[in-house]
Parts: sequence; structure tokens; C-alpha cells
Amino acid sequence: MSGVLSQGLIFEIFSRLPSKSLLRFKSLSKSIRSCIASPAFIRMLTLLSPKMILITHQGKHCIKKFYTFHSEDQFPLFPRRGYIGLTADEFPYSKYSLCVGSCDGILCIFDFKEFKEYNINLWNPSIRRKLTLPDCPASPYPEEFPYGVHRVGFGFHLVSDDYKIVSLPKLGRTGKPSYIYTMKTGAWCKIASPTPRYCEVRMRRCFVNGALHWVVFGEFTEACYCDYILTINLSTEVFGTIALPLPGPGYGSELTTIQGCLAVISINNDSDDNWIWVMREYNNNASWFVFLKSDKNLGKGPFERVLQATSDGRLFFYTPCEGFKVYDPKRGTLSRLQILDVESLVFDIKPIVESLRLLDIGTPCQGSQVSILEGTSFH
Repeated sequence: MSGVLSQGLIFEIFSRLPSKSLLRFKSLSKSIRSCIASPAFIRMLTLLSPKMILITHQGKHCIKKFYTFHSEDQFPLFPRRGYIGLTADEFPYSKYSLCVGSCDGILCIFDFKEFKEYNINLWNPSIRRKLTLPDCPASPYPEEFPYGVHRVGFGFHLVSDDYKIVSLPKLGRTGKPSYIYTMKTGAWCKIASPTPRYCEVRMRRCFVNGALHWVVFGEFTEACYCDYILTINLSTEVFGTIALPLPGPGYGSELTTIQGCLAVISINNDSDDNWIWVMREYNNNASWFVFLKSDKNLGKGPFERVLQATSDGRLFFYTPCEGFKVYDPKRGTLSRLQILDVESLVFDIKPIVESLRLLDIGTPCQGSQVSILEGTSFH
């Protein structure tokens, strides 16, 4: 093929094929395999692949998890569209596993086996391959576990074409070090801890503009806590700070991205009054503006998580009372996200693209597949 077509044209043809087809074509010849597995082609495929949504479903009795893929204009809304005709894949990790971030086609998974035992994995669900990382020297208690003493973030460094994981102390007063893992080196490295010293890092993180972000509780001064956004640039591996938008009605704040920009959810746990702030110009405090104010039409209770996973601006809201809903700000309409079956719930939602990342360095992680027919039960 390479003797007839230029490499650029071969790349163009292959980039229009789904990842499952590309995996089959690898066995046709050495030249085709070399083309598909080349870093240049994998980068291009990641950039050109359409956005998808990965929905993780869990049985109400926490027995199994399944996941389904959806195009951004075909996710399951009630009552118009469901899951019939799709394939559900069994989640290849334990029922206690947690996803701590996603970039392009890769998810970072904490797979908890037993008390105090876990593995950190980079997982590509498109080609069902994973990379198990060496143990982080920081702590046996990471992330969302209530006794966790470290916070973890996952991001991608565009220039070096490398995925990175940052682990920093939950409590700043402990004096514990911070660490960073890079996929290309395959190792954890100690880095300078953030300054000034903070009290506590909130749980959820956000990756935007080449940096990871957390909301932190600052030191107690002048009868108030000085909260702010802690950042780490994945290029320089240096920590920084961004001021939170003020004033706001919330007692707490969570981070997300809206229209590709850093965004803050101001949460008021005593009412349904919640604001979403967006920073139009990165690291410019004067550019914060109120993107959305909640009202009764957006459902009951504070929305703890907001995700913009579609290019048309629709938002996924999560509230403890009502689970995941989809809001269309252009039309002002709110729709319920359909569950997989009556014995399951939507556990998590992540934006994703089809990717061949981990093709040659990962190991297979196959799970059972089930074609979704009317009446199928996954609990």
C-alpha cells in the first residue's frame, strides 16, 4: 500500500475507521501495523475522532458495573431514546473502583481490591487495554475514600505527548511531599509541595489549559478561611493559585469546564440557589462571569457536579436527590437521563474519544459484552 499511496493519504483513510477495525487491520502486514501503531497516527486519530460519552452503570445492590458508549447527539434521554440496540460492556475493575479523571481516550482508574489495597490504572475502553502503574510512594489512602490523605489529578501534556498524574497531600499541614507520574518514564517523582501552605484540598479536580486545578481551604486569617484555586502546570510542574470569583451564594465550590474554560460551581447546601461561574480568559480574575443561576426548573437540591460533554452546550447536572439530568441552556429544557434497567443507576459520566493510546504498552482487559434487548437486566 505504501508503494502506491503516500503516508499522508494512508493516515487520512485510516483515521476515518473505527478503532475496532484498525485493530483487525494490524495483522494484514508489517507496514500497515507500523502505520497504525505510529505515534503520529495515534495523535492524529485522537484529534480527529468525534466526541463520545461513556456512561457507567451500577446495579442498585453494588454487584456489577457496566458501561455504554454514546455519540454526543444520541445519549439516552427519557422518554425519547433508550439503550436498545447498543452493547453494554462489563466494567473490567472491581465494584469499588473510582475514575479520577479522563483525557481524550484514557481514563485514570483507582481499582480498590480490599481494605488498603489498590492499583492505579490507565485504561483505554475503546481498545480495552490498560496500563497498571507502579505504587505511588505517597499514601495507601487516595482520593474519594473518606479517610484518604492524598488528592489525585490526571491530565495530558500536549508538547511532550505524555499523560501525567499528580498526587498531593489532602491536608497541607502534614508536611507530606507531592508526587508526579509520567507515562513515558513509567515512574513517580517527588516535586516541591505547594506554597503558601493550605488547610485542605477539596476532592474534585479539573484539567483545563494544560493544568490541573483544585479548590482548597486556605489558612484561617481574620475570622475567615481564604479559599482559592490551587493549580499545577503539567509542563513546568510548578504550583500556582487562582482567586475564586466573588461574591457568590455558595458555602462550597466545585470545579468543572464550560465551553473549554475553567468554571466554578458555587454550592449552597441550604437552598437550591447555585451559580456557575466561568473564566472567559484563563488566569484573568476580572474575566469571571455568571454563566448560569439555578432555579426550581433545574430540579431539587444543589447540583454537586456539572459536566459539559457535548459541543452544542448541553449540560449534565448531578443532584443527590434526582441523579443525572440533562439541561439545554439554549431552549431552557431539562430532561431525565434514562437508566439502563430498573435495577441499575447511572454511576458516572465521562467525555471520551476513540483512541489507540496504550496500543503497544498496555495489556488486554477484556470484559463480558451484552447486547441490550428489551427486558435485559444487568443487576
